[in-house]
Amino acid sequence: IGSIPKSRTFDSTRFLFGAFEIAKKPFSFMESSVMAEHTLEQEYDILTLFYNEYVSLIESNIRAITFDSREKFVENKELGVKYEIEGPEKDTLADLYEFQLASSYFVAIMDNQASELGARMTSMDNASTNAAEVRDKLLL
Repeated sequence: IGSIPKSRTFDSTRFLFGAFEIAKKPFSFMESSVMAEHTLEQEYDILTLFYNEYVSLIESNIRAITFDSREKFVENKELGVKYEIEGPEKDTLADLYEFQLASSYFVAIMDNQASELGARMTSMDNASTNAAEVRDKLLL
């Protein structure tokens, strides 16, 4: 998610899809749910989500979140012990996996947008400072 991970790590043969230029309009949880559904239609053993993690206005880190496949998640016997599950356990765990994936996409995109806006604000502040310095030099 975002252009910095794209420039450093994107190899289209190893990735299901990339989300770039998504900060141009408001993003909703519904869109992250659609991304999760698209992901679940693909076949994978391990899914890794890369995104820009917001640290401050001048710093962001590339973060990676790794998920096992839905089948491994559903077959995980420890989850049935940790949580009290009503109804068919496998169906509930499959729904929980989809919600976790969509939530992770949403958090990653919100974090990515905060990083991008911070970088834009810093860039505009630097441009304004430079313009003021040039103006002051020209007035002398």
